Amino acid sequence: MSRRRRAGLGIAVLAAVGIALTALAAPPSELAGLRPSLDEGRDRLLSLLSAKEAALQRRAASLDAREAELKVAERQLQQRLDELEKLRAELDARLAQADAEREEEVRGLVKMFESMRDKQAAAILSKMDRDVALEILGRMNKGKAGKALAAMSPEVAARFADSLGAPPLAAGGGQ
Repeated sequence: MSRRRRAGLGIAVLAAVGIALTALAAPPSELAGLRPSLDEGRDRLLSLLSAKEAALQRRAASLDAREAELKVAERQLQQRLDELEKLRAELDARLAQADAEREEEVRGLVKMFESMRDKQAAAILSKMDRDVALEILGRMNKGKAGKALAAMSPEVAARFADSLGAPPLAAGGGQ
């Protein structure tokens, strides 16, 4: 309730109390004329107080309903956050598994290319996806990788050698 309303209500209550006290202090002959107006004022005051109480009860009920709706929304939001966190953990696990599988595949390819003859490795690496070939060459024994590069055409070997020797930030085409 606002201060202004409380002050107005307080003044009304004080006025009613003042009128009642005046009536009590007055001689009985004067009370006969004041009786109807005191009853009307009291009834009016009671009516206003009842209306205020009803309005406050409606507002309290409205606030309770909003609070309940907010709690439901909060629970739903928390459930969604929990679901998203679960999905994120699952996705992280799958990505880690995929990374491990890819790592194992690359290791197998590196072993396979290291066991090949230089010309065979050079011919296959020259025709492979450039990024995969660079990863394999980068992980191979340096001596075997050098022999494979030597068996490639000079243009292809030069491109691979440039990429293998380039700093990581410059590998994407410069800064």
